[in-house]
Amino acid sequence: MSNTPVVVGVDGSDFALTATEWAADEAARRHARLHVVHANLWPTVRMPAGHYPIEFQQPLLERSKRLLDTAVAAARREQPGLEVSSALVTTTPVDLLVAESRNAQLVVLGARGLGGFAELLAGSVAIGVASHARCPVAVIRGRTADAALPTGGPVVVGVDGSPGSTPALRYAFDAASRLGAPLVALHTWLDVPVDAPRGEPPWMIDWDRVQDDEQRLLAERLAGWQQEYPDVAVARVVTRDRPVRSLLQAAGAAQLVVVGSRGRGGFAGMLLGSTSHALTYHCPCPLVVVRDT
Repeated sequence: MSNTPVVVGVDGSDFALTATEWAADEAARRHARLHVVHANLWPTVRMPAGHYPIEFQQPLLERSKRLLDTAVAAARREQPGLEVSSALVTTTPVDLLVAESRNAQLVVLGARGLGGFAELLAGSVAIGVASHARCPVAVIRGRTADAALPTGGPVVVGVDGSPGSTPALRYAFDAASRLGAPLVALHTWLDVPVDAPRGEPPWMIDWDRVQDDEQRLLAERLAGWQQEYPDVAVARVVTRDRPVRSLLQAAGAAQLVVVGSRGRGGFAGMLLGSTSHALTYHCPCPLVVVRDT
């Protein structure tokens, strides 16, 4: 068993319990332990945490311990025999999960926590952790009353052609192999190719040649991976569309979507690219964001 854990952050919400169950399954597949953490943040007032009256601290601590115990019990029900540890820390959720990511294989959290409004599809915690974590981050959308998390579908990975997509490809092949699932390698391109001659009007561009070039680019990025993972069946998909729209469409039949944190158009200081940011808000299945750290 690996000493490096899968970490899941919980806050007492249904989203967090769903994320905990998913994290327990993932830890079992990795032969790793599961570490369940909760950030017990004191209300923001002008008083250090250690100076709160004991009669005020105690109910908050008891509530935090109860929700942490509930999550640990859910993980053990999901995967009996799994090694599960837990920690209650007084800090912010983002700070806690980013700190845990330095010694984790994977950080898992729900798409929205107790602080989210019904219209808020992904919480600020998910965006903050995906932007700063030192390991891959899985964002798990909660179940509805009549639907479970998807299983049996493919793993979908977004391939943008940049060197930064290599860690996402490795993660996606590993995940597909562990799940026994096929892999869909999806590459998209816009109406005007990046290397189009300056000033060339769209009607002068040979779109068939562009399509062939993009197919070749995807094949180059996948070269070697299928030899390393012969058990994974790979489908190559090239679309003339925007990445978010194509990935969301593919996600409808997927059990997991994997993307890099920044794409071909990302700036050096940009911690989370527009595609990964949008998918964190809208992806209907579990999403893993892999930073090129």
